[in-house]
Amino acid sequence: MNLTVDAEKLGKIWAVAERGATEGERQAAFERAAAMIAPAGYPPELTKWVVAVVEAERAATPGHSTFLGARLLSLSDPTHVALSNAQENLRREKYRFENADRIAAVLSRYGSEEAVFALSADEQALRSGVGKLYRRVEFKRGGWTERLDGKDSHQPPTDRAKKAVMRALTAPQNIPEAIAEYERWDRLWDDRNVVSLNEQAEFLSIEADVRRSIIATMIEKELTARSLSDVLARLRFCEESEGLYECTAAVVRDLTQLRERIQQFA
Repeated sequence: MNLTVDAEKLGKIWAVAERGATEGERQAAFERAAAMIAPAGYPPELTKWVVAVVEAERAATPGHSTFLGARLLSLSDPTHVALSNAQENLRREKYRFENADRIAAVLSRYGSEEAVFALSADEQALRSGVGKLYRRVEFKRGGWTERLDGKDSHQPPTDRAKKAVMRALTAPQNIPEAIAEYERWDRLWDDRNVVSLNEQAEFLSIEADVRRSIIATMIEKELTARSLSDVLARLRFCEESEGLYECTAAVVRDLTQLRERIQQFA
C-alpha cells in the first residue's frame, strides 16, 4: 500500500476512535486518523479498512521479498493470511465506495442481488438445451465446479458440447447479430462483476461461456462480411479486444470478396 505513516500512532488514534469515552472524543480521533491517510488518496469513508491493513502489515512477519521489493505472502503464515484478508477487504470497500452509483443502478435493474446471479433467460435455455451434458460436481472439502460433457471451464469444450449450446439458441447469421449477442453476454458478466465488487470471476454459466467463445470466433474469422460496415464492425471488435482476437486474415478475405463483387458490376 502506497502509504507512509506512523503505524503505531495511527493504531493508538484509531483505538480512541473506536472506544473513546465520548462521542466527541471518538469523532475527533476518527478525523485525525482520516487526515493521516488522506495524503495517500484515501477518503474518510475508507479509514477503517486502511487502518486494518496498516495494523496487519505491522503485525506480519517479514517473509520474503521479490526482486522488485514486493512482499511474498505465505498461506502457511497466519500473519500473512491476516494481511492478505485485510488487503482484500480494503480493495472491495474501495471499489464499493468508488462505484456506488454503478452498483445501485445494476441492483435497481434486477431488483435484488440474488436476481443478478440467478440464471438469465438465455442461460436457462442453454441449460435446458444441453440436458445431461451439464453436471455440477460437489467437492468433499467444500466448493463445487461445473462440467459440460465432462470438461470444466478450464478445458477446451468437446465438439458435442459446442453443438449443443449452438442448437439451444438461434445462431447469429451475420456479424452485427453475432456482435449483439456477444455484447449481451459481456453486459451480463459485467453486471455480475460490478455487484461482486470486481471479483473478476467466472460469472457466466459454463454453457454461456462456451457459447460466448464460439460467437467470438464467428466474429473474428468465420462469418462473411456482407458490406464495408460489417468489415468495420469486425475490425472494431478485434481492436476493442486488445489483442485477444486477431481479424487481419478475415478482413483481407472480406475486402477481396467485396472488391470482386464490385468488379462484377463495373
